[in-house]
Amino acid sequence: MEHSQSPDGSTFSKKTWLIIFVIGFIGLVSLLRDHTSHILSILPYLILLACPLMHLFMHGGHGGHGHGSASENDSQASPEKQRHNH
Repeated sequence: MEHSQSPDGSTFSKKTWLIIFVIGFIGLVSLLRDHTSHILSILPYLILLACPLMHLFMHGGHGGHGHGSASENDSQASPEKQRHNH
């Protein structure tokens, strides 16, 4: 069984994606309309949960909280920063 692909290489056509989007939007509106009180009651917990998750996942890019010696930091600095430091 072969699957046909649209000219841009995706499996679904634009019409299929539009139908999926419309059904998802209708489901989301229905969920919000019928269960607003449930969603709003867990919102404070979601905000509290977001804090440690952001701390866990977003501190990887800048080297943490100053761990390591100053000589390691100097060796990793760009040559321009090393010239300004000396």
